[in-house]
Order: sequence, then C-alpha cells, then structure tokens
Amino acid sequence: MTRTSAPYDPAAVEIGPVPPEKVSACVVCAFMAQAIERRTFFLFAESIGESWFLDAMRHGGFCLRHGRHVLRHDGAVGLTIPYREMLRAWRARRGAPASTGPDRFIGQGCPLCTTARWAESHALWRLAEPVTRSARSTLGAEGPVCLPHLDRLLDAVSPWRIPEIATMIDDRLRAIAESDLSHAVPAIAGEDLDREIRQVAPADDPASTPAGEGRAAASDLLGWALDAGRCPVCESVHAAARWPIDWLADPPRAQDVRDLARLCGRHMHDAARSPTAVAHAVQGSRTLWPAMVRALPSSDDIGPRGIRARAASLRPRLRSQGRRMPAVTAAVEGLRAPDRDVSRRLTAARTRRSAPCVACEAAVTATARTIALAGALLPSRPWLDRFERSDGLCLRHVEAAHIVLRGRAWEAVSRVADARAARLGWELDEAARLISWSVRYEPAGPEADAWSRAIVFALGEDVQRGWPLGPDGDEVHPSA
Repeated sequence: MTRTSAPYDPAAVEIGPVPPEKVSACVVCAFMAQAIERRTFFLFAESIGESWFLDAMRHGGFCLRHGRHVLRHDGAVGLTIPYREMLRAWRARRGAPASTGPDRFIGQGCPLCTTARWAESHALWRLAEPVTRSARSTLGAEGPVCLPHLDRLLDAVSPWRIPEIATMIDDRLRAIAESDLSHAVPAIAGEDLDREIRQVAPADDPASTPAGEGRAAASDLLGWALDAGRCPVCESVHAAARWPIDWLADPPRAQDVRDLARLCGRHMHDAARSPTAVAHAVQGSRTLWPAMVRALPSSDDIGPRGIRARAASLRPRLRSQGRRMPAVTAAVEGLRAPDRDVSRRLTAARTRRSAPCVACEAAVTATARTIALAGALLPSRPWLDRFERSDGLCLRHVEAAHIVLRGRAWEAVSRVADARAARLGWELDEAARLISWSVRYEPAGPEADAWSRAIVFALGEDVQRGWPLGPDGDEVHPSA
C-alpha cells in the first residue's frame, strides 16, 4: 500500500494559549475547536495511511458534520484508499440485496467525533475541579462558558457546587440580555465550530428546485432529484430544515412566534443570517432558561439546612429500626451524599427547559415522509425504471430506508446502492493504483476525483453545501 500524506509543517499547528478572540463565547468550545484543528492537521499529515485510521473507516468513517470539513481540506485526495476500505466494509455488511446488518454504520467511526467528545469531557472535568488558576491551565485561558456547557457542567461538579453553577447561568442570562445578537447567539448556542463551512454559498438557489415553491416530500421533487443524480431524501431534508428559519424571518402572526421560536444550537447559527429570525430564536431560548434555574437545587437544599431537613426525615426510620449498624450507615450516607435527590431535581429542572427544535422536527419528518413516498412509488414499473437509472439514495439514507422499506421497494434501493458502491469502489481502486510511482506514465482519468464522489455518496448532498448546516436529520435535538 502506498502511503500518501502532506509534508509535516510545525508552523501550521497553533501551539500555546487560546487567542482571546476564540474565547469570547466559551472556553470549552474554544478548546474543542483547537483540539479538532490539531487532530485534523496530524490526521492528514501523518495518519492517513495508518492501520488505526483505516480501521476507523471500515467502521463507518466520518460523520456528516466532519465530512464537510475533510471534503474541503487540501489533503483530502489522500482519502482515496480510506474510502475504498469504507465502501468495501459497507458492501460486506449490508451491500447485497438480501442482507441484513446494523441499523447505523455510516459515520460511526469518525475520529474527529472521538476528539470532540474527549476535548469536551476533559474541559468540563477541568472546570469541575476547584476554581483555581492551575485547574484551568489546560484550557489555555480563563473566560466565560456558554449555556449548553454550563448545563453539562451541572453533571460534572459535586452536588455542593450546583448553586454556584446556577448563579453562573443566571449571570450569563443577564449578560445576554444586555448584549447584541452577535454575542448572544454564541453564548446561548455555543461557539460556531462550522463557521468557515457555513460561509460557503449554497449549492442551489432555493427557487431553482421544486422544494423552493412546493412541499419537501412530493413526487415532483423526488423525480427531479433522481434525474439530477442527487439523493431525494437529502433534498427534502435540506428544504424542510430551511423553512422554519425562513418563517421566523417573516412570521405572518406575532402570536405564533412563541410556539415556533425553538431552534437547536446549530440551527440557531443557521438562523443568524436573518436578524429577525435569530432574534426570535434568542428570545425563545431566554424564556426557557430562567424556569430551569429556579428549579435547580439551592444552597438551602444542599447546605446545612438541607442536612438538617434530611436528618429530620431519617429520624422515624432510626427509631423504628433501633440503633442497628445498617440503619446508622444508611443515615450517615443520606446526610453526606444527597446525590439521588440532586439527580432527581436536575432532571425535573431540565424538563422545564426542554423543548424540541422545530427545524430538527421538520428535517426528521421530511426524512420519514420522503422514504415512505419512495416506498409507495417504487413498486410501480415506471418509477422503478426511473429509480434504477439514477444514482439512488446516499448511504446514510439507505440505512434509514432499511428500517422502513420492505419488498420490491427495499430491493430496488439496496440494489442501486450496491451497484453504485461497486462502481465507485472500482474507481477508487484504480485511483489508488495510479498513486504508485511505478505507473507515473499513465494519465489520470475521471477516477482522480472519485474520493470526493465517495464522500458525497456516503454522507449525502449536504456534505458539499454551505447553508443551512443543521444536524444530520436523524434525530430531534433540544432547543438551545
């Protein structure tokens, strides 16, 4: 196997404290962004052909979010061999029409997701330590924390520090109320880790597709996407996630805004293009957080007063069981560690703030309805012929269709996907062969860019779009 990698350049890696402009919203988000940036650099510089990375690709490869970043990386051509391995693994698992396999495969081996989870947990662990300068030294700089990470910090700190975190949330809410939208959105939704990708122009003008003026799940959009060589589910999800944001930009009735001004963090960053839409989303989030803060355990519940209250509740139990050691031990543990009560109070407090993201709900609904429409149309011969002449669905939505479709509809979807995977696999294999120095006299053909088409085939059309950049459309996320 020929190893391809970019030359190592130490100057390209930022070492040292996080710059102040990157911590204006959240030190945890800034630490995550720096960790992902370093991981990406060393991945393309040193690890593109290593066995651990190829094994990660055989387990599903990059997720949609990080696939957008690697698609635009200067060294992305080095993904030829890794994506060849990913397609081989997919075909071995569930590529054959009659096979059954795991419900989720695409994106499950993303190394950048592993880095993001580690960076977030490590930063929260550091912040959960006693607040000293040495405890925060790993973060590179002291600064504010966004509301989502303050919420996660509630689970990381000891119960005695929950009132302190509640005070920090309250202070953050007051600061948001006094700031403009450019600072309020990062404070509520977290730092925009996809800022550079979001600045890319959309692939299409919305009016140029059937979804620009019609419904997301409709036969005309499905047929248009198939004829254009695109995944129809991706087109539906992209249109459906955009409509709630466009609606918030110009709502027909002011009283409807309160019910629909619920966006998750990434959709709130998408809405930042419209000052009116993002103002409604920020206001909707600001009305939910105070109810959660009021329901959090206070110092009276956890401090000395709380200990006296728990002691009073334990007296009847001690009297009924006498001074037996198990009863005394249970009483002491109940006084010292009120974790069970605190966990219950945290769950109840978060319930007051939890509300599903409207754009996520629209995207998930569009996914289900478009797949159901394909299942209704494919048994007919004209639609079946039209589908088999197309590129079919992306692998991410083939997995979603595998749960819903049965019979001839699923056989057609699986057969077209397997044929496309086999064709792309051959092109990737040919491109990998031409990397060798011994055949440098052979000219490159269309297979030279097969790696980019493999990423689009695996993750869908949204991987090459710039806006909107909401979540994958696989699940509904809570509002920010």
